[in-house]
Amino acid sequence: DYGVKVMRNRNVFLVDVVKEDMGRVLKLDSIKSGKLWEGIDTLIFNTWHWWNRRGPSQPWDYIQVGNKIYKDMDRMVAFETALNTWAGWVDSNIDPTKTRVFFQGVSPSHYNGTEWNEPSAKTCLGQKQPVVGSRYPGETPPALAIQKKVLSKIRKPVTLLDITNLSLLRKDGHPSIYGLGGRTKMDCSHCYAQIELAVNRFQLDCHFCFFQMAVHPGLFRHHPVALLSLVTLLNLTHQAYAEKYSYESGQDDGEPRKQSNSCNLFKGSWVFDDSYPLYNGLICPFINPGLNCQKNGRPDKLYLSYRWNPDDCDLPRFDGQDFLQRFKGKKIMLVGDSLSSNQWQSLACILHNAVPDSNYTLVQRGPLSKLTFLVNFSPKLFLTRATFIIWDYYQVGDKLSKDMDPMEAYKIALTTWSKWVDSNIDPTNTTVFFQGISTVHYEGKNWNEPEVASCNGQTQPIPGSNYPGNRYPGEVIVKSVLSNMTKPVYLLDITLLTQLRKDGHPSQYAGGGMDCSHWCLAGVPDAWNQLLYTILLQM
Repeated sequence: DYGVKVMRNRNVFLVDVVKEDMGRVLKLDSIKSGKLWEGIDTLIFNTWHWWNRRGPSQPWDYIQVGNKIYKDMDRMVAFETALNTWAGWVDSNIDPTKTRVFFQGVSPSHYNGTEWNEPSAKTCLGQKQPVVGSRYPGETPPALAIQKKVLSKIRKPVTLLDITNLSLLRKDGHPSIYGLGGRTKMDCSHCYAQIELAVNRFQLDCHFCFFQMAVHPGLFRHHPVALLSLVTLLNLTHQAYAEKYSYESGQDDGEPRKQSNSCNLFKGSWVFDDSYPLYNGLICPFINPGLNCQKNGRPDKLYLSYRWNPDDCDLPRFDGQDFLQRFKGKKIMLVGDSLSSNQWQSLACILHNAVPDSNYTLVQRGPLSKLTFLVNFSPKLFLTRATFIIWDYYQVGDKLSKDMDPMEAYKIALTTWSKWVDSNIDPTNTTVFFQGISTVHYEGKNWNEPEVASCNGQTQPIPGSNYPGNRYPGEVIVKSVLSNMTKPVYLLDITLLTQLRKDGHPSQYAGGGMDCSHWCLAGVPDAWNQLLYTILLQM
């Protein structure tokens, strides 16, 4: 009986969104939802995707910082403020001896072909291959710089899962029109996943959902592991993970590896590997219809067979049975938005593929989803989805704002979250991760294809390891907030790897509309989980 618990908490800003008489208020310095993150062995946080939402899709009416209310504010400033709040929470609540903290980098979208040197591409639709090489021709999402800035000031250890570059290279990994919205809604940001309720098949005892992790044998035997897309909480009794992101693997998985004492796992390129994908998305029961691009009619298949390859070392192949054994008796929670769900579904499919004949149970009640694989060792995987509130106002302290700069709001919210972590997390029991910013691909000019208006039609990643577009401002905010935390939080810096994958979005195959934000499954999020697995193996 593994007893692994994997949970996901849907919390797209990390800080609080409160419904008041004046409307919905995004409170950049409030993080009451942090109560859910207490007692977790490993926390993996992520936030960025929703900070630039405007119009009807904007889930708030005002921003509040302290006593000041804003109708709107610079979104990068808001982002950094929120990250600092989160960093404060980590420094105040996390005990590094009991909890490990990770922060996921920026997962980009692919809505502009100019970013990956295909100006004729207007979305990720039709992208079939990652950007070649390890460099994304477009700019790096500015949010990544903010993430790193915040993380650099945090007092507690936080590990960045820097997924930005690897996701930038996967313009082919989004649902595009094969997502939930179909041809009426293009998704080049992610492949959104909803876990079907299957009470008749499951009896779950999980609190959170697992994201990307790997550890040495026996490391997690007595601690719950929580994975959150915006916030992944992992409770590990182990030394703080070294910032150098090095790893040494003593296990032979049949793949040649370089041994490296200091390897940046998040700097690399996408390479074609016909041994991928890690699972068959057509038969995985956990993929949301909007992310199952193959089922939605996407004709190309090259995007399924790209593997993230760091410049200075090789990643071990994800071993699902090994993962279940290592996390026996643990709880893993994912807290975040639809990109968190994107990653949760990826992990669920990888593990299901490892034990295809195992019975499993899935229970979904409101924001909490719990998944358990009932094999002979009876591991438990938990997914917790935090309630998402569409807000009308921002509130910081006593001040309400109808709107405020999204980056400022983001920063305040993250700062609130960081304070919660610092105040509530015991690093000896819980490990915290923060997912970096996953990029979108809606403007081809970002990857040197100015005539492209989305990720639609993209079939290959951007070659190399450099993205030609601008950096996401949220990256800086995230790193800034994390850097100021006192408790350890590990950043999963996925921004670059997502920037390079203009071909990885659902595009027109999302089931409605153009989706160059989410990611097709199988696809880019599988690399996020492989990176997490690699990092855990190093602990």
